[in-house]
Amino acid sequence: MPLSFWKWFLQGRNRKAGWKKFINWWLLLHISIGFLGSVLLPSPLKESANTVLLPLAGVFIGMSFAWVGNIQTLLLSQESEKLYAIHAGGFENYAYTFQSAILVILITLVLWGMGGMGMLDRECLWDCPAATYDITKGVLFFFASLAVRECWHVVVGAQLLLIAKRYIGKIDSSKESEQKDINVNQ
Repeated sequence: MPLSFWKWFLQGRNRKAGWKKFINWWLLLHISIGFLGSVLLPSPLKESANTVLLPLAGVFIGMSFAWVGNIQTLLLSQESEKLYAIHAGGFENYAYTFQSAILVILITLVLWGMGGMGMLDRECLWDCPAATYDITKGVLFFFASLAVRECWHVVVGAQLLLIAKRYIGKIDSSKESEQKDINVNQ
């Protein structure tokens, strides 16, 4: 029985939850970019969002969703089925990995959209320290960096599936050729 996305993301299959795909040494780079963005860029979030990051939203969405069409075709190929048979996570792991990349991009767009509308430039409703604003900026720049990574992963993942499909196809065709040779010689 297939998993739901959230069950895969939170619990996973074979004790490998989907969220763990984000925990690696690249996370330190994203945290550093978030920190540096919050400290070094003096402009308000609304200005930053409207000037740079919201226009990039089209790039994120366009690239990722264009590649997802290619990925869906690759995921349903016979060659890919052979790949899932040897991968512990199976088909769901591949499909949900791409879905989690899209989720990160959408979360990033929502957060920066809120920043672009000025919602995050307002003072806190409670008595909060000034560092809260810098932390908020850091979180948004962290997600921007993570979204770039995930957008790239969608492209790389599609390319790897394409390459794997070709190699598996070549292996299958060479086996068929060998089988024909054996049948002809008998």
